[in-house]
Amino acid sequence: HTHTHTHTRKIKKIPLQSCSENNRAAQAVSSKISASFVMNIYGVKIPVCQNPLSAAQSYCVVAAVAIGYVSSLYIAPVIKRAALSALPDGVKAIFPDLFSGRSIVDESRDSPLVIVTRMSAVAASLVVSTVVVSAAVSQANCEIGVSQPSISVSSATSFVVRTAVLGPTPFSLNAMLAAAATAVLFVGSLLHDSILYHPQPLLQASITRFQDCTVHGYARVRDILIGPITEEIAFRGLCLIALFCSEPVQQAARHSASLWTIYVVPPLIFGGAHMHHILEMCKIRGFSITQAAAAASFQLVYTTLFGALVTHIWLLSGSTLAAIIVHAICNFMSIPEFADAWQDRNNRRSVFSAHIVGVVAFCSILWQMQQGAEASCFAQ
Repeated sequence: HTHTHTHTRKIKKIPLQSCSENNRAAQAVSSKISASFVMNIYGVKIPVCQNPLSAAQSYCVVAAVAIGYVSSLYIAPVIKRAALSALPDGVKAIFPDLFSGRSIVDESRDSPLVIVTRMSAVAASLVVSTVVVSAAVSQANCEIGVSQPSISVSSATSFVVRTAVLGPTPFSLNAMLAAAATAVLFVGSLLHDSILYHPQPLLQASITRFQDCTVHGYARVRDILIGPITEEIAFRGLCLIALFCSEPVQQAARHSASLWTIYVVPPLIFGGAHMHHILEMCKIRGFSITQAAAAASFQLVYTTLFGALVTHIWLLSGSTLAAIIVHAICNFMSIPEFADAWQDRNNRRSVFSAHIVGVVAFCSILWQMQQGAEASCFAQ
């Protein structure tokens, strides 16, 4: 069927929308929507749910994922420490770093024992969260390519695991563009390393930065590997699936309305999940309550904004893998050291110019990704 100019204008005006509006003429022929019909948010196909969750139900599922993730960081390590302490001394001697130091309750989050036990606990929490989200998908009776009149928990689990871990289109062009755009974003930081710290070419400076990172061992594995993988699966993959099954998102997608909840709820949950660092700031680092609250508030702001950005990238690329890579690059590079760069009067102009070029290039690539995703959605 042909598309009217009205539809073309609507696609341009509404950044986040369903492609179902483009199928009105075809739907008029039949009074019943096919069981294989799916709605689109950019390039991401979401299933139509015959019995969608209420907003409160979907928010409870999202909250359960976040609470399970954060609580596992504190509950399971204490249990595991008690179990490990019962092991024979010969076994403990094999991994001395894991059994040295203070009690796990008093140790820093960078302690090897704390890191290993927390990684194990988070993995267990993701398994539980997957079951919870799968039950929600089954209850919502989402059309996920299964011919049965109702969706079993096992079929829902297969769908949830595939979507949360990989994404609907894990190896799309936009997924590769997202990774490239994020690397370009930090060209100013690499130039800063090359000029101010390591008088080396950009490539060698990035290699030196990686070598410096690897000396931190367990902490760096957590920051640039385990953390991005588990957080993106939980706060992007699982949380977005739960929201896709909600009545507000289903209705908004059908009517091409703004789906603001997708850009607000998961990022806020993601930002709030980092507030538990206040406990360590006060107990381990000796911060006052005021200092810890100020530091945690700043972290809440930038992690929430980062969460919104990665959510947008997930929607544009349909790839959890892309979100993981973007997250890992950002953790690896960290926040640019603008203050140090500004103090170097001889090089600050070139460093800040590189930062500007990186931001402009990042935004340009992101814009092209959005245009391509909207064009793909319109074509369908």
